[in-house]
Amino acid sequence: MAALNLGPFSIGQKKDDLPPGAIGKVAQTDRNTIVVAVSSGQQPHFREFIEVPFKKADSDNHLLIAQIELLVGEGVKIGSATAQGKISILGIGADIVATQDVEETRVRVTAKIIAFIDPLGKVTSHETTIEYIGRPVYRAKDENLRKIFSALNNSTTAALEIGTVLGAPRAIPVVLDPTGFMRHTAVFGQSGSGKSFSFGIVLEELLLKTDARILVLDPNSDYCNFRQLRRVEDVCKDSRREYSSSDHAVVETAWQGMSGQFLRFTRDPTRDGDNKLSLLFSDLRRQEQGDLLGLDPIADAQDYRVFRETIETLGGSYTLQRLMDAVSKPGSMEKFNLLNRISNREIDKLGLWSTPSAVDRLKEDDWKFASFDLRDLWPLERSLVSSAVLKAVYDGVIKSRKVTFIVIDEAHNLCPAVPWAWHQNAPLQILLEIAAEGRKYGAFLMLLTQNPSKLSQQALIQFDNIILMRMVSGAEIQALGAIIPDAGPNLAQKAFTLGKGEAICMGGIVKNETNVKFDLRKTQPGGDDVSKGWAAHRPLVSAPPATPLAAGAAV
Repeated sequence: MAALNLGPFSIGQKKDDLPPGAIGKVAQTDRNTIVVAVSSGQQPHFREFIEVPFKKADSDNHLLIAQIELLVGEGVKIGSATAQGKISILGIGADIVATQDVEETRVRVTAKIIAFIDPLGKVTSHETTIEYIGRPVYRAKDENLRKIFSALNNSTTAALEIGTVLGAPRAIPVVLDPTGFMRHTAVFGQSGSGKSFSFGIVLEELLLKTDARILVLDPNSDYCNFRQLRRVEDVCKDSRREYSSSDHAVVETAWQGMSGQFLRFTRDPTRDGDNKLSLLFSDLRRQEQGDLLGLDPIADAQDYRVFRETIETLGGSYTLQRLMDAVSKPGSMEKFNLLNRISNREIDKLGLWSTPSAVDRLKEDDWKFASFDLRDLWPLERSLVSSAVLKAVYDGVIKSRKVTFIVIDEAHNLCPAVPWAWHQNAPLQILLEIAAEGRKYGAFLMLLTQNPSKLSQQALIQFDNIILMRMVSGAEIQALGAIIPDAGPNLAQKAFTLGKGEAICMGGIVKNETNVKFDLRKTQPGGDDVSKGWAAHRPLVSAPPATPLAAGAAV
């Protein structure tokens, strides 16, 4: 028989040997990420920022800043437990010592390298050194985050404040570099992600702090109230940044000073300052006029010749009615055929033909913000208005060299990868020209869409800036891989975890890839969603009790 008698285990634990304030050490690294072995009790959270001091030949005061993207728990041996006792076998006793490993669940985090800060405070996006392996890791200081996200390299450039850094424990403002928008910008996000509302903050900052002009083609009336400011309490709602009544008063004064430079074009102008959205037939290019009439210069050579000769007699500016009057005179069967085309294709029934021309108003060149409310227009009408307006504004930019940002919501309808209607060709060709050549003159595109896969790749290759908001469609996220050069495999996870009004900013508008929560929208939003009142609970009403039939009554 054997008898075992062990005393209590005593644990000998390994020490992490970290300096005060450190939460772990760098265990692995590559060009874009670091892996940190986190010490017990120091678990960071998703999106938190960390910093790693490291040495270089010139100094040991360099910093690496990274943002946590992945946390994984693992069992780590932290020591061993021992116990002493006696064992007796067949009456013979002996002393024994028993040992066992002691494990603890620890966390290893993967963090994306955001930036490097040298001893002079200069921020760079990449360092070739890997001398930070094995270095202690700390929670990032606010002052270092502000160097990256809240200041521009050029102090004379206007800083566009759009929100706060996602993942920072306190409110760290995010600023965009307006000169970065000189390389075209795309905003991607599913419906309901806050694209239009959030991007309105960018437009506000451009108007308030720069001399740029902004043209908006607005299919959902999202910018119909852009001239009006919100109440200060509504501006501050859900914001982490401070914004006082005196701050709002400064904005009100500046906005009032620009009020005469705001234009809004709509089919039914009902408010003071609104302009009627109308066109002259001469606002369209010759090819677009022919397409609208169904005329091919080769297949319909005779009718096209009559059309060309007729409009050449009308001068440089003419209405559709003047064209119809010119071709309705007796004595010419060819002209009568042209009138039949206008009537049979119901061109005269489009609600666009009127005076004064919106295009002529834009040519006056005294505006700073112009929006075209396309909500009540048919697809054909939207294309006609868009092509005429884009042509007029782009021609004006070429002549004046005035920096103009062209904002197009639901951009996949005007700049499609594959046009699904003939009338989309005209605006598409103008947009492709602006994408390729506009930067030389001062015309810069800002395209917003929930369907990046439907946007023209020929245009998108000219875009340097991406603002990515929440997306859950696998097909659309996959399409981003071809659009964003350094999109990693975790891009889908990033886009999926974003909340409403949250975004990832990439390109020349930021020093480094930046996760931001947009806030402090000062102007009134538009584009009201469908009310949810239809889904309100309505209790079922019991039917009244049936009245018993009298004896002998007929059924």
